[in-house]
Amino acid sequence: MNKTENNKPVFLWMHSRKLLNQYFIKNKNYQKLNINFNLLKAFISLCLSFIFQRNFLFNFYLTLPKENNIKYFLIKIYSIMFASLIRNQFGNAIFIIGDVSYPTYQSLLLSSSYFKKIDLWIIYQGTGSIEEKINIKYPSNVKKIFFPFAKDSLSENTILKKASKLNKIEFINIDTSLNINLSNNNNLAIFVGYNKKYNLYPFYVFNIIKIILNISLIKELDNFDSVIIFLHPRIEFIRFLNIFILKSRVRYRIFNNKTKNFYKYVISYSPTINSSFKLKIKSNKNVLIDIGKNFNIKDIKNKIRTFSK
Repeated sequence: MNKTENNKPVFLWMHSRKLLNQYFIKNKNYQKLNINFNLLKAFISLCLSFIFQRNFLFNFYLTLPKENNIKYFLIKIYSIMFASLIRNQFGNAIFIIGDVSYPTYQSLLLSSSYFKKIDLWIIYQGTGSIEEKINIKYPSNVKKIFFPFAKDSLSENTILKKASKLNKIEFINIDTSLNINLSNNNNLAIFVGYNKKYNLYPFYVFNIIKIILNISLIKELDNFDSVIIFLHPRIEFIRFLNIFILKSRVRYRIFNNKTKNFYKYVISYSPTINSSFKLKIKSNKNVLIDIGKNFNIKDIKNKIRTFSK
């Protein structure tokens, strides 16, 4: 990817607290825009628009969704602010935004779609609910949608190819193959997952912590030389539990794909991780994959006992 495409400058909208497109776009030439800083600029732009561009604000507001709840109230406010900013500061451009299920990115989607000279690229942070995300009715100026998974993953590639044929949007894979190899050592890796029907913060996270603590108390873990519990990046603070050595062989980490990782056994409850396993890893009998809502002590125990049979 070059700095410009079709003679349009490319702007990468960055959210400091969301692990989204900054991990997938490696080209340093794109102009990065800090969302929080630009929200401040957007507020100033909105104030000026109330004075000089009221007709524009009214016409734009009429295009917004009719839903009336707290979430959409916030989305509408952000959308109006971003629309004011875009009208005053951007012409022809390509915007790269993240998962549109987040209010700020959904607001950017709504505001940017009003300006037909702006092309939109969307980067999802995982493959969870991939078919639902593909079937969303996107604005006409959404040109490309990216999903991260292992490039040899058959099911996801098939879904994207079919979707690209049926739509005017390009559905593209970003290769996120995991640097994991199976070996003859006696080490176990467990990737934490969670039920996405619940908000991770503020209360559900305590349930996750409870499960993670109870994992270290599973008796069958004594059969392994080491057990690494890989945390979701949004709960990396749980690594402080390493201070309290419940079992010396159990450690909490964030997965680092820059280094080679060797395990004999792998259990994963993360759809994103599951999609990033290379095909030969995913098909191995010592690799057990599941969905986040099944991340509980009973299921983990059953999977560990499977390795002992």
